[in-house]
Order: sequence, then structure tokens, then C-alpha cells
Amino acid sequence: MKKIKDPEYCCLLKTYYYQIRHIPLFKNRDKNIIIYRYRLNGGKYFTLRSIGKKMGISMEAVRQAELRALRKLKPYAEDLRVYLESS
Repeated sequence: MKKIKDPEYCCLLKTYYYQIRHIPLFKNRDKNIIIYRYRLNGGKYFTLRSIGKKMGISMEAVRQAELRALRKLKPYAEDLRVYLESS
């Protein structure tokens, strides 16, 4: 992940992180999986296995929760695409 020095980029990261954290359709577990999987908190990338270990659930449960959350994120897809391409 690139170092965050540009204030505009830093602000963009915080905006997307805030949006994901406050989407009311998500369960907390699903939110956390998306945040870990796609580095929305500016942290390191986590695999399905590492997320499962961290959260005490199976890799398959992580995969299913990720897919469920991604379906709910579809209306936000364009904004997230911009974020993911910039990170």
C-alpha cells in the first residue's frame, strides 16, 4: 500500500471508511470483513483465512459474508471503484 501523504487522498480514504462503517444494511461482522478484505481502514490486506482466524469463524463463513456484503454495496460501486483503483 502506498504511503498516504496527499491530504486529498487521505480525506478520500476516511470518507470511504466512514461510508462503509455507516451503511445500515450491514451487520457489524460483514462491515469488518469488507474493511479488512479491502483495506478500508488504511491497514494491511487480510486473506479469507486470516480474517477467519481473527474473527473466530471459518474461511467459508468469511467468503459468504463478503459476498453478501458486496451485493449490498452494489449501489455504491462507482465510488468504491475509484477508491480501490487509487489504493
